[in-house]
Amino acid sequence: FRPRVNLTRVSIRNNLGLAMPIYEYRCGECGHRWNESVSMDEHDRARPTCPKCHAQKAEPVYSAFFAKTVRKS
Repeated sequence: FRPRVNLTRVSIRNNLGLAMPIYEYRCGECGHRWNESVSMDEHDRARPTCPKCHAQKAEPVYSAFFAKTVRKS
C-alpha cells in the first residue's frame, strides 16, 4: 500500500501569499477524484461540485500531508 501525497513545488512566490490547503475529493456519483485549493472558510461553507459530471456528491479523501515549518527538527 502506498499513500497518496500532494506535493506543491516550492518557489519564492509560494512563500509570499496566504497558504491555502489542498483538499482531495472523490465524486460519489461517478467516482472521479480531484484536488481543490480553497480557503478553510470557503471549504466549510460550500460543498464542491464534481468537475466531470457536475454532481454535488463530493466525499473527502483522506491522505498524507506535508507541512513546511521554519523550525529544524
